[in-house]
Amino acid sequence: MEYTLETLKAINPSRRFIDKSTVDKVNTCITEIENDRNPNMPTYGDIVRYTDKDGNFYSCASVQPADGFTGENEINICVSGSHGFYWNHNISTSGGPWYHVDKSHFKLIGKSTGSFWVWGYMGAIGNGGVDFTVEVNLWECNINEQKYSTEFYDRQYIYDTGKIDDHSGYRWFGKYIAFKTLEDYKAWLKTFNGIEIKGNMDNQTIVWFDKNTDHYISLGAYKVIENYVPDTCVANGVRECKRVYDNKNHKMDTYITYDIPELDWRTNKEYTRARKHLNDNNEITQAIHRMAYKRIARGVSIESVILKN
Repeated sequence: MEYTLETLKAINPSRRFIDKSTVDKVNTCITEIENDRNPNMPTYGDIVRYTDKDGNFYSCASVQPADGFTGENEINICVSGSHGFYWNHNISTSGGPWYHVDKSHFKLIGKSTGSFWVWGYMGAIGNGGVDFTVEVNLWECNINEQKYSTEFYDRQYIYDTGKIDDHSGYRWFGKYIAFKTLEDYKAWLKTFNGIEIKGNMDNQTIVWFDKNTDHYISLGAYKVIENYVPDTCVANGVRECKRVYDNKNHKMDTYITYDIPELDWRTNKEYTRARKHLNDNNEITQAIHRMAYKRIARGVSIESVILKN
């Protein structure tokens, strides 16, 4: 691919220092980068779909030049970096973090678009950089040691402090989320199809759960949503909502409209559907227990009661 003056300016609308010499410079860089691609080895600027050992997924990590800490059989990658500044068959990237991963974990899966930049004809000056793209190799690298990953699930680390916090009134805490009661936590867990795994500390639980997208829509659009589950959520107050589940892909869409008045927060809570299910199960469990106690009172052995229920 080669740029013209018009196409290069089109992808750099705010850049001031682009002329014919800049176009020639960029096209020369593109040729060098394309010629440096290697189907047998990840090369600077290649894109990597990377999953680390903790299950964190990065869809657009990039291969970096080896640094002083890169082992002989390792690839240096930046999982969340800026466009690479290109010069002389090399790039420099801001961002991070960086990881060194054994070469054996990389598998070529196709092509992708890599983003780079160079200085324009005025050199290192404010607003003087010029962006361009090049087709590069796309690699898969998965060293996940967990059963799940953030490619398909969201994740929370939930901490149980053991008691209600005097200042906040909450006991269970996660990232941007907290729960006052066990019912609140269990209702959230059920709503998002949460999977609990014991954490690294005694009071920690790792929860993998469905990825959710909130949609704020008009009343007209809200009324025609199909195949939904009615529920409640918090959105500037407690409101009714419609949830559409994609269980196969562990995704959920929540539809909310401000055209319907909010509910009375004193008598309504979020996750109404899950709370009802939990309460129904509690009633069933209590009924089983009451039945068991009556049988025991009539002389039936505790073992036979447990086996039958």
